[in-house]
Amino acid sequence: MKRLLSLFTIFLLILFSPNIFSASTLETEEDVKVTVTTYYSESNQIHTVLADFKPGDSFRFDKNMVQLTDYEFVFWLVNGEVKSNLELNHEFIVTEDLELVAIFKEFGKHVVLFMDQVGNVLAVDYVNPGEDAQEPKVINYKSLPGYMYANNIWDKPYTNITKDTIVTLVYEIDIVFEIVVEGGKISGTNKTNDAFEYASLVTIEADAAPSGKYFSHWQIGNKIVSNSSKFTFRVVESVNIKAIYSDSERKIDPLIYLSNNLNHISEHKLYYSQFFLPSGYELVEYGLITSPNNEKLTLESSNITVYKGNFYFEDTNEFLFSFSNPLIKSVRAYIITKDTNGNFVITYNQENTPSEDGFTITADFTTNEGRSAAQEAGWGGSGTFSSGYFTLDAAGEYLESPSFVASGPIKLNTNIWVSAENGSQTFVIEAYDEDDNLVETSGNIKLSDTSFGKIKQAYTEYEYELENVNGNISYIRFIYNKELSGINLRFSNFTITHMKETKEISAIGVNLGKTIFKVDEELDLSNTVLMIYYVDGSYLEKALDVSNISNFDTSTAGNKKAVVSYAGLSVEVEYIVEKTDPTFTTPSMRVVEYYAGLKLADIELPEGFSWDSPNTLLEIGEAEYFVTYTPDNLNKYNIVTG
Repeated sequence: MKRLLSLFTIFLLILFSPNIFSASTLETEEDVKVTVTTYYSESNQIHTVLADFKPGDSFRFDKNMVQLTDYEFVFWLVNGEVKSNLELNHEFIVTEDLELVAIFKEFGKHVVLFMDQVGNVLAVDYVNPGEDAQEPKVINYKSLPGYMYANNIWDKPYTNITKDTIVTLVYEIDIVFEIVVEGGKISGTNKTNDAFEYASLVTIEADAAPSGKYFSHWQIGNKIVSNSSKFTFRVVESVNIKAIYSDSERKIDPLIYLSNNLNHISEHKLYYSQFFLPSGYELVEYGLITSPNNEKLTLESSNITVYKGNFYFEDTNEFLFSFSNPLIKSVRAYIITKDTNGNFVITYNQENTPSEDGFTITADFTTNEGRSAAQEAGWGGSGTFSSGYFTLDAAGEYLESPSFVASGPIKLNTNIWVSAENGSQTFVIEAYDEDDNLVETSGNIKLSDTSFGKIKQAYTEYEYELENVNGNISYIRFIYNKELSGINLRFSNFTITHMKETKEISAIGVNLGKTIFKVDEELDLSNTVLMIYYVDGSYLEKALDVSNISNFDTSTAGNKKAVVSYAGLSVEVEYIVEKTDPTFTTPSMRVVEYYAGLKLADIELPEGFSWDSPNTLLEIGEAEYFVTYTPDNLNKYNIVTG
């Protein structure tokens, strides 16, 4: 048996670090993992995990690493795909977790690689020319969703091997998925439901809208799928899809749909997504955002990983993403487009979650199950999850709610226990918007002035209301100032109630009135339009106010972007600021004493002015010459010539 050197001895990595993500797309970069498995013979395999890679890092292996007696390199497998055209020292660029398999063989032998159709290595066998390979057992290997192993299980024979050979597992249809259409039918038929094989293309059409109604969108569960009355998709699961109609015609905007985890691949999360572009819109970027936290993600969220898409079915605008990271708790799809005016628009997948009674967010801290559920829902802060309650026991500690979107007043109800009654210590309830700006506060409240603060060591109900005048409260903090030692607070439960109906907003649009401004020109808010689109198909037009817009700046010239935000949604609006012509006094006509060789440069001009042709020789008589005025502040003003 030949002895092989350690992987770390024979692998020489050369690292580079270009950042392939822009700062606006990825706030924090999560480490990615590179695993390398090398096969030298049936019994000589080395598996190594290479850590400390960031998205955008690149590396390659020393081509001399194969200089082991009697061995040669055959090919690479890159994330399950055979890459026979890559050299051993090929430079790999890491954009996500990367799984590499390097296949070597002894001189004079052939390698037979057994794989399944999703890129898993089932077995590697080494044979002499003319020998048969040994068939692996595949009973416990993964199958494809909707398929089973075929009777003729391999795609080619593995006998009498005369060259390096790749043998692939063959599947056949096992199950079908049912598509049920409400308010429409499957195109080309009068059917409202039918069974289809995995990945089949299906087109559905909505019924004609009832009198006085308009088609709004298709919906699966509470997820908006498409805003086109006729659309095509690939079957990846059984679904019930429903046509939704509204009282008013809805403006067509970009849309992206994201499925739930399909659970088709064990130990992986698999998501299906499809996007729609209105006529005249240009695709800029698409992909998925993930986070280890339970939250509603955006590209501006912290502690996220952004997976930019690099392949989609152009006939249907569909794509799939698979994740093996068990720590991922939140996933959201996004699409960046450029509209007909050249403005960039960011759109996220939306859910239809209206409620006639507003909404209620609750937390129960009295049981292990309740505390776990509260933490998963986003309750937290700097206090302590204790056995039976949530505790604030130090100055500045706080309990923080999950994020939400609410347009009206908010009522808080909680049960609080204090360790001593009638204390002079204070607390404050603060409400913040999605950008962490303080938008409403109770001010300091003494414990002795509350219902719970007057009773020692007994849970007592406490209620407080927030007006939420601007409809922009995103989360709440209950902060204990604790000016003196000796008293702590304990919460057994906490409830946040939105006290009137709220309609879920699917998207917003904006029109600044114009896209070209002069330096120092103010934005006339009366000419702006904020379009608010609701998932029920209705929409509202209103003028922007100062709180809606940020990054609008005309103090200097250039191509710029403003951000318009409303109810947790944001869009970027491109605009141009042009320089203005400066105000100046034109130099007056002058009589100059002539002498031979007199040039324009010899005649002094007021500050800021210069001759266009200073070396021009002057002659006796009247003539017209041009000057240029250069203002001091070239960031605001044009240079004027003539």
